[in-house]
Amino acid sequence: MKKCFVAIGVVLMLAVVVWFGARDCFSPMNRENVQLPIYTIGDSGYGTALQEGKNIVKFGPAFWGLYPGGLAFKDVLSAEKYMKGNRQLLDKFSEGWAVYRLSGDFTLDTYVRGEGYYINRSLLVVAVGENP
Repeated sequence: MKKCFVAIGVVLMLAVVVWFGARDCFSPMNRENVQLPIYTIGDSGYGTALQEGKNIVKFGPAFWGLYPGGLAFKDVLSAEKYMKGNRQLLDKFSEGWAVYRLSGDFTLDTYVRGEGYYINRSLLVVAVGENP
């Protein structure tokens, strides 16, 4: 009986740790006033979901830095250049990759990690990427 309580306690503690590591990812920000749009890449599922009127969330950092957040680009050309340079890697995961615009502002909602930019909070995918 004591082992059962210990096991339940461990499972509950693990659930709490996972919740605190990922909770901010589940509520995306949708900025009304965007000065500099953020672009990202995604597979064909993003485009299909947008056409169906569904909300798509590009997740920000989670699990204390183990997942850095979605890739972020200042413009469509930068995102397309990244896709061209990483086509073999991307095609291993899915097909039909494209550029999409997010609901955030590049200056407020991204950070630099290594040589790339990442979103610092979860954002909505709002449109197929086109420079305004």
